[in-house]
Amino acid sequence: MNRIFFLIPVIFLLLSHGRNTSGPWKLSSPDGKISVVVECDSTLRYTVLYNGRTLIRPSAIGLDLDKITVGKNSIVIKTEERTIRETLTPAIPQKRSIISYQANEITLHFRGGYSLVFRAYDEGIAWRFIVNAKDTLRVLNEKATFSLAENDSVWFSHMTDWPREDRFNTSFECVYRLYGVHEITSDSLGPAPVLIVKSDGLKIGITESDVTDYPGMFISSTIGSPGTLRAVFPRYPAQTEIEGDLYQVRSVESRHPWIAKTKGPRSFPWRVLIIAPDDGILLSNDLVWSLAPPSKLKETSWIRPGKAMDNWIIDGILYGVDFVSGNNTESYKYYIDFAAKYGIEYIMVEPEWNAMRNILTPIPAV
Repeated sequence: MNRIFFLIPVIFLLLSHGRNTSGPWKLSSPDGKISVVVECDSTLRYTVLYNGRTLIRPSAIGLDLDKITVGKNSIVIKTEERTIRETLTPAIPQKRSIISYQANEITLHFRGGYSLVFRAYDEGIAWRFIVNAKDTLRVLNEKATFSLAENDSVWFSHMTDWPREDRFNTSFECVYRLYGVHEITSDSLGPAPVLIVKSDGLKIGITESDVTDYPGMFISSTIGSPGTLRAVFPRYPAQTEIEGDLYQVRSVESRHPWIAKTKGPRSFPWRVLIIAPDDGILLSNDLVWSLAPPSKLKETSWIRPGKAMDNWIIDGILYGVDFVSGNNTESYKYYIDFAAKYGIEYIMVEPEWNAMRNILTPIPAV
């Protein structure tokens, strides 16, 4: 009896390994509420459902490499499915000290040595591409679209703060405002994350995880398809110049015709859709953390979180002291004594303490 019980899952594994190479493929979250349907013919598409209702209509995805385009007339040669159950213990707890999660996963293996992984969690879905080539890779572009309903809204941060021709030169300090999804045009550009609001209040956060050796994702709208958002990736800088004094930035003067130069075999960043029926669940979501790679730090006991005070808030102005208040040693000693007296673990040292263009050279007053 025990031997038969052992053989059944093995036989099932052998039979299921490589099945259904024609699609479509449906993957559901452990609680069954979230589903993603993946289709592959002339294009590669996904659809997201929540309790049977369509949240994201069929949306194209793909990866454009210098030698091949993943997702264009791609042929699936094998599929694999598995269930993931893991527990993470963050070195520095934020929302919780232990993160437990589970997901169902499907991997589509394509002819040509590349794969697509989809995961369905109770908190949302995620996908990423994997390339098995060992050579240097140039990623010309990545396609990720999000086809929404006409009455959807989106919290979006228009990047209009720096009046430069290259809008990717940004401080990432733009205000998020709520727009109708059709108000986001092909001329719009904002950083991820963005937050979709459905007519019934359900939220969909569009973001990413495990971004290594790759540009961060920005969001715009698809040309000719109002209501379909798309990912935009800045091309890799070819020439940069340092601008400014107090707040220095490395301005991009020209760019290469590709977004990343990397080396295989490797996995590319996760594209993440956080799905939450209310704001409380949205705030407690740990999906981005769960998808991130493990910490490379072996020793973390030196990391000690605490409160911090910042002289920037009071603009370096102190009253009733017997020294000249300002960006100088006497003022910082005063901040240190104040922090010690009131149980504040850290103080921040703001700009202007050094020679700006040479961080190792402090100014004489400090």
